[in-house]
Amino acid sequence: MAREYFKEKLKASYRIVKEKIDPYSSKYSKKKFTLQQHAVIICLKIRSGSTYKEIVERLVEEPRIRRALDLEEVPHPTTLVKAFERLRTRLWRVFLRASADLLEKNGIVGVDASGFERSHASHHYTKRA
Repeated sequence: MAREYFKEKLKASYRIVKEKIDPYSSKYSKKKFTLQQHAVIICLKIRSGSTYKEIVERLVEEPRIRRALDLEEVPHPTTLVKAFERLRTRLWRVFLRASADLLEKNGIVGVDASGFERSHASHHYTKRA
């Protein structure tokens, strides 16, 4: 069950990125990997708390991840580092907008990284907002 959940999240992330990010940063790109593939691999790296080398090793060991991302071969760790530098702000904006679109809107907006549900907001906090 955990594997299916992971696979669905991976596919959803890839779908969102494919809709919002151009496949290549330049018309002169080598076109070996897409920025979209890099973006999802980087997100997977961050989510799992891995290093670039560890995430590459995981891609080598898990063909299901490579299939989900349409990877014919595995990128070198330095390729991912360079991709992260190119994608840094653009990638996070894409995921922030896409995740915000998935939430129900109720007219009250606030940034909160506490992890608590909105229904558990304190009365004091909601009065201040």
